[in-house]
Amino acid sequence: MMFLNYFSLCVLTEPNQVWCGDVTYIWTGKHWTYLAVILGLFSGKAVGWVMSFSSDSALTGKALTIAWEA
Repeated sequence: MMFLNYFSLCVLTEPNQVWCGDVTYIWTGKHWTYLAVILGLFSGKAVGWVMSFSSDSALTGKALTIAWEA
């Protein structure tokens, strides 16, 4: 099944027009650590990220707050 990428149709002219995010987990030897990252699609760089030992709404909320304040 094919899906259309609507963002490929957009022309981004400045930073902070479109963000995307992801949460992943990393084994650190003793326990899992969760990483939430917010990417700015204009630059392709991280505009906010945070790590935590729990994957909850506070993790993603903090990453969004950091991105918003950047």
